[in-house]
Amino acid sequence: MLESFVLAAALAGVLPAAVAQTAFTVNGQFVSVEEQKQLMDFLRANGVTNEKQLKNAARSILLEQKIIEQAARNEGLLEDPRVRVLTSEKQAQLYGSILSRRYASEHPITEEQVRNRYDSLLSSYDPHEIKFRHILVKTPEEAREIIQSLKVGSDFGSLAKERSLDQSTSQNGGQIPFTNIRNVLVPGLAEAILALQPGDLLPVPFKSKLGYHVVLLEEKREVPFPSYEEVKPKVLSELERLQTTEFLNGLQKDAKILKVSDSIFQK
Repeated sequence: MLESFVLAAALAGVLPAAVAQTAFTVNGQFVSVEEQKQLMDFLRANGVTNEKQLKNAARSILLEQKIIEQAARNEGLLEDPRVRVLTSEKQAQLYGSILSRRYASEHPITEEQVRNRYDSLLSSYDPHEIKFRHILVKTPEEAREIIQSLKVGSDFGSLAKERSLDQSTSQNGGQIPFTNIRNVLVPGLAEAILALQPGDLLPVPFKSKLGYHVVLLEEKREVPFPSYEEVKPKVLSELERLQTTEFLNGLQKDAKILKVSDSIFQK
């Protein structure tokens, strides 16, 4: 909600006419000038610079907050256990976000860290991608029968739709689009396919824990790894996310947690 007001305040003419920055009450609840100034400082830090808009935005936001809080209190929501749980959860998320940003500002990711991560990704990258079709069946006999049918001219796509157990690809004629060989989840299958030439049929069924695969290689290609400058923003974002995760996990790891008998609190 607050973010939408920040945006609205930045747009000229959206807010109502300026009002004097004075204390006011909302259904009898006092709102001080100091509370308005604190909110104005927050809005100013988020890009709202026009004083007239700042005053109006602060007043509008506080009015809505107080009215909603009063309605929630009148309905007993502040004592509702479910609301308390949700409030605590949101509060923890907010605190975690602020603490993480503060930690990140004090420990910025360095160029060397980004470069090292890029070099690591580059060294583990395999440029080979394959586009192929497959038919998955239960037995080697059925797989060999399909291979023989394909050798005499049967259509691979039609057989995949009729007989493949892989529901994710069968209706697409068994086709799997260009995929890096590191992302082919069946162990050893990508290497077996890569040894073929485009248009070749794997001469024997390939066995996996899923069953037996009949495979046709359609195309293969090599895709170079992106340059450092191309992927630097993405690598930086990845490192920042990792830093945040490690920071929050560290807080939990360092916490001293002791078991306490419930009976202590029941006395």
